Amino acid sequence: MKLGRIEKWFMNTQKHAEHVVNRAQKLLEYVELKENQDFLEIGCGSGAVSKYIAEKYRLNVTGVDVDPEQIEFAKKNNSNACFLEADATHLAFEDNSFDIVLSFGVMHHIYNWLAAMEEIKRVL
Repeated sequence: MKLGRIEKWFMNTQKHAEHVVNRAQKLLEYVELKENQDFLEIGCGSGAVSKYIAEKYRLNVTGVDVDPEQIEFAKKNNSNACFLEADATHLAFEDNSFDIVLSFGVMHHIYNWLAAMEEIKRVL
């Protein structure tokens, strides 16, 4: 789902970046992270969470989003992660490509969310 102009503006503010990083920190308390693991964020938006994870945990981070403008924004603001335009229901990665996949605040926007879950299972 592509964002509207106002929603996109808000999603790219520093305040929103701090909010999503805070949420990610809480989720990651339950995950055993090891340096150099391959990490995929689905629905990366501005790339704030991907940037945080790449810098703090030294993981190989890939962020994907369906919105090309968000991917360009993420690329401009983050050099420690790879950002690609991609549909969560058709990921262009080989089976078992990632150790960890994170997606929050996104699945309810995906019409065929079951296909997205199957893709996550496949790339894990």
